[in-house]
Amino acid sequence: MGDRILEVNGINVEGESHSKVIELIKSNPNKLRMNLMSVPPKENERLDGESVSYCSEDEFELHKVDVTIPSMSQKEETGKIVVYYNVYIDGKFLCSHRYKAFHDLQVDLRNKFFQFEFPKFPGKWPFQLSQSQLEKRHKELEQWLIQVCSVAQLFNHFYIQDFLGLVNNDKNTEKADISSVGSKSEPDNADIKVILPDKSSVCVNIPTESYVKQLIEAICDKINITLENSRYFTVFKSSETDAFEVPLSLSEKPLELHVQNYNESGTLKFTFKKFIFSSKVENEIAEDSACLNILYQQAVEDLINKKFDTTGKEIELKRTQHISTQREFFGSGPIVSWLQHSCVSSLRL
Repeated sequence: MGDRILEVNGINVEGESHSKVIELIKSNPNKLRMNLMSVPPKENERLDGESVSYCSEDEFELHKVDVTIPSMSQKEETGKIVVYYNVYIDGKFLCSHRYKAFHDLQVDLRNKFFQFEFPKFPGKWPFQLSQSQLEKRHKELEQWLIQVCSVAQLFNHFYIQDFLGLVNNDKNTEKADISSVGSKSEPDNADIKVILPDKSSVCVNIPTESYVKQLIEAICDKINITLENSRYFTVFKSSETDAFEVPLSLSEKPLELHVQNYNESGTLKFTFKKFIFSSKVENEIAEDSACLNILYQQAVEDLINKKFDTTGKEIELKRTQHISTQREFFGSGPIVSWLQHSCVSSLRL
């Protein structure tokens, strides 16, 4: 029989690290009350996954592994849309897992390496996650996986090898086999985040091999711009190190670009904007309310960011403060004609 500690002085310690349990035991030298559970060897092995590791914490070795989760994918299962997190090593696809698989992995690791102080793991949520909550969980799972994989003993263990799809069916292997990385098929689809001119964002799900045209059409569909009018808009790319926005070429694959330029400190930023060089066309598509909304947002953003010279136009700019609707702002008149001419000139430059 074996004993498992369930509580220390009334505090539940199931799943806690060895150092945390020792800290609780030492916290009150005058009182120690522990709840123990005696289990047979086979049951104890099941709870632990396998025999526990007795390395002291200072014996864990750090090493560099370029593991990231640059994207999420969506799949329909039993009538529900579920989210998968796509794991890459050295920019090459390894595997896709749901949150539950990450959760099961951390439980197995904590039971096996109970003396190791694991990083915080994102908690469960009983309700459907919003897009912002999904993005938060995405980043937290990535940070957890990066920190865990940075420890050689953890990364080379069967649990993580199996999770990453690197296992060679030998539980006693001491080192992960990464020779097959890059030979696996990419996920069928992935989410990509695109910034709108007003700094809000939309998240669209597109096939992995999609070109820019498919991305533009997916964004337009999301914000109710017609397919016919989608040709007057495009997606620009920029980065944290280079804020200059460059329009994507129609021959580029956005998700491929995203993964290639993804790293822990930052990534490419995709922005959806108009791509029009004719004030006549701009006025025509402004009759559509969805197009008008984007055109208005971009005009305001360009004014704020001083994308064009406003010298001598103070009176015209002051008049815009009294305009109450997008239609009025973007109607015919000297203010908008000047704005359109200035914006078109700046784009041509």
